[in-house]
Amino acid sequence: MCLSAALLTKSTGVLLVPFVVAALAGRLMAQKSTLAIWWRTLGVMAGICFVFCGLYYLWIWFCFGTLRMSNWNTVSGFRWWQENGYHTMADFTRFGRSLVHPWFSGFAGFADGIYSTLWGDGLCGGSRDMIYRPPWNYDLMTAGYLLALVPTLIILAGVAVSVWRFIRQPSAEWFVLLGFSGTLLLALIFLNLTVPHISVEKAFYGLCALVPLCSFGAVGWEILTRGRKWLQFALGTMLLVWAMNSFASVWIRSNSAPTHFHLGLMLGDENQMDAAESEFIAAVNIDPADAPARRFLALALNQSGKNGRSASTRRAGSGTRSNERRRPLHLERDSGRTRSNATRDWRSSTRGGIGAGGFVRLSIIGGPFARTGARR
Repeated sequence: MCLSAALLTKSTGVLLVPFVVAALAGRLMAQKSTLAIWWRTLGVMAGICFVFCGLYYLWIWFCFGTLRMSNWNTVSGFRWWQENGYHTMADFTRFGRSLVHPWFSGFAGFADGIYSTLWGDGLCGGSRDMIYRPPWNYDLMTAGYLLALVPTLIILAGVAVSVWRFIRQPSAEWFVLLGFSGTLLLALIFLNLTVPHISVEKAFYGLCALVPLCSFGAVGWEILTRGRKWLQFALGTMLLVWAMNSFASVWIRSNSAPTHFHLGLMLGDENQMDAAESEFIAAVNIDPADAPARRFLALALNQSGKNGRSASTRRAGSGTRSNERRRPLHLERDSGRTRSNATRDWRSSTRGGIGAGGFVRLSIIGGPFARTGARR
């Protein structure tokens, strides 16, 4: 039943099937079981898997001609293209960028991509522009990558000890855990080579290896501490600090400038300009130095046809310094070309959507209406 749920959740669960079957077959052979027991053990498992997930894979086969469907397959209806690139051995051997600049650190190497998405949101919620990233606490998340070195070293120690123990004394349990983990790692490397896209270097594809990961962590804790109370207290404290920091880094405060700014972007993409304007005003009132919020507020006002000296703009600038209070947010006076360009830019982002890759990125340096590029 659990194996069927894994196969329905992610296609990487298929990698677990041969190891489970091999472990059960090895145990049945060692026990010299009868044919009836073989049929009851393996046959029932295969039947349950077919009933709960076999029909789904057969449906994919009849519709698309393949058992494995993903959004980078052209038959799925998604279209994407990129310049031809290349990999070097250093892409799979170097590590460290995620400890210094974790965001999109998969560009630096495979290990950095996995590490930055395992212990934090290294891909910024899947957004293609940093402006549209989720309103996490990125300062805490950045510190969390350094704190995550502690559980990482514990897990790596557990992996090394588990491999050594398995070589000396093989067991069916560790055959499944080690074999599945190693195969999954090779599958992620293969996927990275065949689909050279930044979004494939993420730990999410290895979610089905959560149980082996916890097992390695438990073995690593046992080996490193060896029952010593002071070491257990020290490592336990560091793990507690890391866990609290990880929880706090993704805690969204309802009345913070990043939260209001993110809500304004979402509402603007849905063409709800009045609601977006209110969120941008709240963001500017909380943090008057938030340049992106001020510029997108100007864009929202321009989209709704309001001039630069509207009451909304004056309220947004009421919390700034004295010289800024005398000079509210400036909107371009050119009501022809500038306004039409701003309207077209935001409507283009609304049509494309954040996840579809069709939005136009708006500059936070050259003005609210400057276009810095488009992803089509």
